[in-house]
Amino acid sequence: MQREQLIELVDTARAADRSTVDRAVIVAAVAAATRLVAWCDSQQIVYAQALADLGAVPENVLALASRSDARDAERVVKRADVAKKVPGFADALAAGRVAGGHLDHLGASLRRLDNDQQAKLLADAGRLVTIAANSTPDEFGRTLRAEERRLAADDGMSRLERQRQ
Repeated sequence: MQREQLIELVDTARAADRSTVDRAVIVAAVAAATRLVAWCDSQQIVYAQALADLGAVPENVLALASRSDARDAERVVKRADVAKKVPGFADALAAGRVAGGHLDHLGASLRRLDNDQQAKLLADAGRLVTIAANSTPDEFGRTLRAEERRLAADDGMSRLERQRQ
């Protein structure tokens, strides 16, 4: 996101306060603040990836630097792992088109799938980004669970063969 865009979002977010009586101004402020949060989440992902590249333990550094607990830092690192596998989601998060919760649901889905199923799910990553951008994180999570069931049904025979072995 460009510096000018960030400044515009901050200005829009600051346009409303407790005394604001114009609903449209408040709605615009909420939308701007939400996009700012998404951008900040995307920056946290970038920092986690950079720390990992430096050989640091990102969870420890993030928790200390952000004065948060290990669980929050671990969530950022998991999001960074998802963003590395599916860069389109990192870009959509930075642009404010999806929320961190979308990456959380995608990461949970990927952890429930085997490697072949993951590859099949991620083969159409562009479609997943579009679905996420047009849904809430919870709606996206339900969509992913439906995809998991479809992939499991398609993979029924090979799963049976693995169980027999």
